[in-house]
Amino acid sequence: CEASGRNAGNFELLPENSVGTYGGFARERLRFLRRCYPEIPLEVLRVEAERQASLVLSFAIRNRERLKQIISQENLACDFSPKGWLYLAHTEAEEQAICDEVAMANRQDQQIEIWSRMKIRQEFGFESGFIGRFVPGDGTYHPAKFVYGVLQVAVAAGVELYTDVSVQQVHAGDGGVQVIQTNHGPVAARAVIVATNAFTRELFPELAAITPAQSQIAVTEGASDRCRGRVVTSEDGPVYFNQPRDGAADGIAPLLLGGGKDRPMRNASSRRRVPAIHAKLLKLRARFFPELKSRPFSSEWVGPIALTPDQIPAIGFLRPGIVIAAGFNGYGGSYCVAAGEAAAEMAITAAVPDWLPEDVFSPQRLLHGKPLFFGEVGSLWCYAASLSVQLRAINRQLHESFPPAAHKKQPAATRSQAAKSSALVSPWADVTACFAEEDLRSVKLFRNFSLDECGEILRVAKLRRISQGEPLHSGDAASCFVVLQGTAALAAGRRVNSSAAAAGPGDVIGHLSLLDGSPDWDTYVAQQDSAVLELTHADCHRLLACRSPLSQKLLEAFAEAIIAALKKSERQLKARNRQRHPRLPLVRVAGAN
Repeated sequence: CEASGRNAGNFELLPENSVGTYGGFARERLRFLRRCYPEIPLEVLRVEAERQASLVLSFAIRNRERLKQIISQENLACDFSPKGWLYLAHTEAEEQAICDEVAMANRQDQQIEIWSRMKIRQEFGFESGFIGRFVPGDGTYHPAKFVYGVLQVAVAAGVELYTDVSVQQVHAGDGGVQVIQTNHGPVAARAVIVATNAFTRELFPELAAITPAQSQIAVTEGASDRCRGRVVTSEDGPVYFNQPRDGAADGIAPLLLGGGKDRPMRNASSRRRVPAIHAKLLKLRARFFPELKSRPFSSEWVGPIALTPDQIPAIGFLRPGIVIAAGFNGYGGSYCVAAGEAAAEMAITAAVPDWLPEDVFSPQRLLHGKPLFFGEVGSLWCYAASLSVQLRAINRQLHESFPPAAHKKQPAATRSQAAKSSALVSPWADVTACFAEEDLRSVKLFRNFSLDECGEILRVAKLRRISQGEPLHSGDAASCFVVLQGTAALAAGRRVNSSAAAAGPGDVIGHLSLLDGSPDWDTYVAQQDSAVLELTHADCHRLLACRSPLSQKLLEAFAEAIIAALKKSERQLKARNRQRHPRLPLVRVAGAN
């Protein structure tokens, strides 16, 4: 739908259509998520931002490799130039973001280079006030030539291509067949791939979240070939430019340049250049190619792109038989080939590929206020596991910030009792005999559970009593303990910190190793006679494996417990650090400004 003919022809591993100062891929994802889902705890959004950044990077890697494979196998003449991509920082914060992205890419075995200002000047001949990020293997191609080449291969293989046919409506027919109404009559199909991008909401109003925006691009013929097949981008402008290989010769090549902020469009069919963007493009061109300052553009045009609220494409089932592949946010070159591969597989198999997480890419996420990534059991498990790692790290710092407590010699009877590992927690009674569903719902952790769900938990749980001073080994017991009465303090060796990571009524102990799989040898000591509800890890796994509403609520409850503990521990650590390192008083020096 027009995008391929006016596209800049860039393919990049880090496709982020940021607005304002670019703060790094994962940080940008967090900013978008906070804007879209302010009701979700920040700790969960941080984990999800890192996850989405990694998933989008994986998707872009797949797209790049598939693009190369198609061009090579089908011998497509499309000015393919995988010579690299240079992103120019223009603030110190962006420089730090670049360093963070290098680490993220290294985790996926992708090479990213940091270029100094001198290196940039040597390679491209222009000055930069900050460092740059260079990604080998990224680059440029002619998108229209690529599409035409793919169409020729497809038609030769038997695909029927109809042009000048407008689709007016798509609706479900009898027997699961989709009916497409066109200006030449109806077409019936088992599956339909909707690749309408900026025009999607005209056929499917429920996808109004995919909004059209206008992009403006200009070409100057006969420029110095500084890019040599590489693409350059920067948020200072913002600007992107490359020099297509078609027509490049003797150190001269056309300069394709786009920039300025994409403006929203009410009508995706509108074609109106913006004078302010025209002036911005001229200014940007003069900065990087000052020798072209007095020359007019050879050609300038506009075209529609499609934006989604979270800046990630919509790829997946809108409903059975309708596959959406749209909303590429101006990065069609980084997404469209892998999106096509996924859409084709879904149309053929009626199933979503394993490498395309539905909670991140599905168009269903655009139909509901609550994000899909906060409603899937698998995703919730990932968040809880990641939060567990954070909580462990904070608790270690907190524990180490307290001085060793004086060790008091225990009475012989107490030492003998503590030596019996099998008697660390003594069975009190069958919980169903003295603890009802209503009682369980009164516990903070289970306040959102139904009576039936509470009953299911109570059928596998045990109520246990712990005497004051008695240790509770959550790791040894391979169980989760919900504190019902009393408190327990975290201890290590002979140190017991009464204020560090203490667990009170409603708190959970032992669930971290359940979620992240790490050994958990943390020992909690009862500070007073206490009562706990014990759920073995095996029982928890059985409850979570059923993928029922109960399993989702249980994971949500564990995640909420970790977030609450994380916030509490962070507050305690900050307070402890203030005690250890108080601010020095401000001293005013005479005669000093």
